[in-house]
Amino acid sequence: MIRNVLHRKQILLFLCLITSMALAQITRQPYQQIVTPNSITIRWDTQTSEVGTVHYGASVTSLTSTQSESSARTKHEITIVGLSPKQKYYYSVAGTTGGAFDQYFVTAPPTGSAQSTRIWVVSDFGQSNSTSDDTRRLQTVGFWKAFNNNDVHADVLLSLGDQSEEDTEAQLQANYFNQLQDVLKCTPLFTIAGNHEDTDGEVNYKADFTLPTRAEAGGSPSGTEDYYSFNFANIHFVALTVENNVSISGAQKTWLQNDLANNKSDWLIAYMHRPMHSAGYHPTDGDATALAQKANWLPLLEGAGVDLILSGHNHVYERSYLLDNLTGNSASITSANKIDTALGRIGIDHAYQKEPGRPHQGEIFISCQGGGTANDPKYLTVPLSFTPIVFKQSNNEGSLVIDVSGSNRMDVKFICDQPHLITLSHVWDSLTIIKAPKVSSVVGDRTLLPSDFSITNYPNPFNPSTKISYTLPQRGSVRISIYDLLGRTVATLVDGEQEKGTHTVDWSGKDERGNNLVSGMYIARLRAGEFIKNTKMLLLR
Repeated sequence: MIRNVLHRKQILLFLCLITSMALAQITRQPYQQIVTPNSITIRWDTQTSEVGTVHYGASVTSLTSTQSESSARTKHEITIVGLSPKQKYYYSVAGTTGGAFDQYFVTAPPTGSAQSTRIWVVSDFGQSNSTSDDTRRLQTVGFWKAFNNNDVHADVLLSLGDQSEEDTEAQLQANYFNQLQDVLKCTPLFTIAGNHEDTDGEVNYKADFTLPTRAEAGGSPSGTEDYYSFNFANIHFVALTVENNVSISGAQKTWLQNDLANNKSDWLIAYMHRPMHSAGYHPTDGDATALAQKANWLPLLEGAGVDLILSGHNHVYERSYLLDNLTGNSASITSANKIDTALGRIGIDHAYQKEPGRPHQGEIFISCQGGGTANDPKYLTVPLSFTPIVFKQSNNEGSLVIDVSGSNRMDVKFICDQPHLITLSHVWDSLTIIKAPKVSSVVGDRTLLPSDFSITNYPNPFNPSTKISYTLPQRGSVRISIYDLLGRTVATLVDGEQEKGTHTVDWSGKDERGNNLVSGMYIARLRAGEFIKNTKMLLLR
């Protein structure tokens, strides 16, 4: 009897030793990458080369399904397929007994479905390799957790570049994965390279992150991890880059144009490392890269109805109001670019309004910060009154939370690691975008409808000129602008107050400087207050 008891204890001790050895060999805890309604990619590192296996199941104590690699390696990557949409699965990379309640993945909802989706955004998170900054990184995670009802899980995590200082494995582990591991083991991560990943030509960056190149999660295949797109529910995400000698124009621009042309999602979010509009540590006025980004990407994004353009790099939090077609420096801004200059806060002024499925309704530019890279105001080279920035915060860390509620509402909040001096809240900035037909003006006793406004032209096609006619049901501010098919403003014909009734204006197919435009399709846009109507015109030379 005693011998049997000892025998069982020896077996138990042996099993514990084997499990302990397996756990000891894991040098990077599991983290999640490409997620779809039916699949997810799990990655982790081990000290020695071995064949990795993911055990998973609907219960933490019943990890009955497995997926294994075909060969031994130290950097493990397994894509689990055949899953059900919007389902929670527990998993382990350390055997069937390695499950834990805080280690799980949730598959994406059906593509295109209107869901409640929460996105967490960080940038420059691991840039500084100073261990003193690790405390601030952990604070960023901690305040995200507190805001998220004591939970670190998000539907999607976006990391906007500079995941390390010099793109070394040691820095990535010490200053990025270690601080984010509780989030990464239950949240799918999508990254973009920053300038600090270029230290070694993105070698370690591309070895450590798996990004969709073949439209695995929707969008259009890019064939490269430098830039890509993916869908989650009814949101389309586009990641763009200027790093690693990737051309802003050329193949990337062509891919972006094709990707956006095929997008049918309710919401569009673009993200990149370097900002288009910034008064932070890396100001954009006069910056050739920022100007090139705006010239090549912005018309395409705005023509597709982009809602948010996210970036990092400048070490401060900055946020614009609702803008359209500001492709130059801040000094070039005109009333035509200012779709809505309010704060976009319900209860303080109003939510930003956009019409669903319409181009050039305006977008919000946000530069995010977090992870030991915030700069004191004394390092800022541009005044805080930089236009079109309406909210700025410089010396504290933070992260961004984006909540999409179905097809008609998006809420964005900046969560700071310090309480606001006046409100005492860690939510320093917030905005709301509402998508609905714009119906608010009233004439007599009835509400105006978009159908009360009209714009047409004759002849069409035309050469050399056409007469544009438009009807206004009330007196108000009116702007008639001409756009090309890339969304660029080529001429403004009317900009001022006009009486109600039918008006006409001639256009001779010339731009603002009087130059003849080439043959092709152009769009005349009537903006009367908050109402917008378009008509297509074909110029034949």
